[in-house]
Amino acid sequence: MIHHLLQAITDALKLDLKKEIPEDDDHWGITPIADPTNITLPYLTLYPSKLQVDHPLQQQSHSSTQSDPLAPLTITQEFQQDFVIELYDKTPSNLEKRASLVIGSLLTNHDILINRYNTTEIQANYQTNQISTCHHLRQFQFHAGIPTYVSNVMGLQLNFTAIGHLSMSRSVPDSQNMIQTINISTK
Repeated sequence: MIHHLLQAITDALKLDLKKEIPEDDDHWGITPIADPTNITLPYLTLYPSKLQVDHPLQQQSHSSTQSDPLAPLTITQEFQQDFVIELYDKTPSNLEKRASLVIGSLLTNHDILINRYNTTEIQANYQTNQISTCHHLRQFQFHAGIPTYVSNVMGLQLNFTAIGHLSMSRSVPDSQNMIQTINISTK
C-alpha cells in the first residue's frame, strides 16, 4: 500500500543525509538485513512491514436498489501499514547521530511527503477493466527505536506506521442483452 511513499522517503533521506551516508547502493537498501556483517557501514535500509486493514468505513452501491448484484460498488477502508528503517554504524555516537537525523528528516518533511504522495503521479492508483483502487495517506507516525547488536555491528530499527484509506470500486460493463431478433430470409 505504501511502496511509493517509501520511495519518496528514500529520495528525501538521500538528499537530507548526503553528507552522512553516501548515496550509492552499497549504503542503501530496500529489504531487511539478515547479516549486518556483510554490509558497508554506514548503512540504511527501508522496507514495508505489517499491513492491517480495518472493517469497511463506507460501502455504497451506485444503483437505486442496493440488492442489485450487478450494481457498481465502492468500498472505502482504513489501512495501517508499518514500515521499518534499519540503520547500522560503527560507533554508538554515529548511530545515534544518524538515527536522530533520519527521524528529524521524516518528521519535518511529513506534510511534504504526504502531500506529494496524495497529489502527484506517485499516488497508488491501480485499474483493470472493472476494478480500480486508490490509496490515500493521512499521516505516518514514529513509534520506537529498537537497538540491535550482531558481531560487533551496532544497529537501530526505527518503526513507523503509515495511516490512510483505500478506495476500491467495481464497475459493471454495459449490458449486452439481445434487444430483438430479426429473421432475414433470402428467396
